[in-house]
Amino acid sequence: MSRLTTLIGHTEPLPPSLTDPENHGMREFFQPAAKEGETILLQEPGRVIGAFRGKEASFGFGVCYRSHCFALIDLGHRYYAIRVRHGGGVEDVKVNQEFPLILLSLESDARFLLMYQVYKAANEARQSQWEAVSSRYQRAFLQGRLKKVKARGQKGRYNAEILPFDVSLIGVSISLYGIMASDTRRETYTLAASGRAACSSIEEAPGFKVADARNANIEVIYAAGKETWVLGADRLDLDVWRSARELGLLEALATVLIRELDSDGRTGEAFRNPRLALEALKFKVSA
Repeated sequence: MSRLTTLIGHTEPLPPSLTDPENHGMREFFQPAAKEGETILLQEPGRVIGAFRGKEASFGFGVCYRSHCFALIDLGHRYYAIRVRHGGGVEDVKVNQEFPLILLSLESDARFLLMYQVYKAANEARQSQWEAVSSRYQRAFLQGRLKKVKARGQKGRYNAEILPFDVSLIGVSISLYGIMASDTRRETYTLAASGRAACSSIEEAPGFKVADARNANIEVIYAAGKETWVLGADRLDLDVWRSARELGLLEALATVLIRELDSDGRTGEAFRNPRLALEALKFKVSA
């Protein structure tokens, strides 16, 4: 990484975007500073990009980035960061060892825009993660699954723990469809006292036979807390349904599906590949 040291105090010609005397992004106090033990490898002050034509500056409409000033910082021990100073303060975005070499191959405006986009993407990712965590804890509180527990080895301190999302299977509803829209058969399975799914009702169009079915729409009926929900398992195709019913694994497969649910109603691998989930159940039964 010795090439990076050549960037310290480099005399690369300033791009047109930085030759404007009114560009307050060039002022010294705007620039991010290095902390003790750190080294500034390069700086890219704020600027207006796109308001220039040819070699000489001329009036035009550009994008003002003067509120953000960037520096590439060597943190030591081969760790690097983009440090940005803006109206809200100073932030760091960690980058890998290859990133400084990528910057070396670019001219000043391109370096600035690349660092700006990396910073923006990292900032949006942090915000998205925070919103997801906040939503999860809010939902857990509303569902009564948020519990205060004492922190181990820390007197007087507590942590928030989210209790498992408790769901239980009520039944399965299967709608079979033929070639014609009127060719339908609806079977509703509910859990019997033994825990096995028993067919409780069949609604069938006149003359329709199961053998004529071309598609199946599966709805899993389950309870979460005191509420009843219906979850559509669209990927549970006709062949999977037939195999599960013949093997007596219909309720077991439905149970696997709802156990993948989280508090936001999202599903996991079994919903993406129910055929594989059924094969795993068959293997478990045979073992």
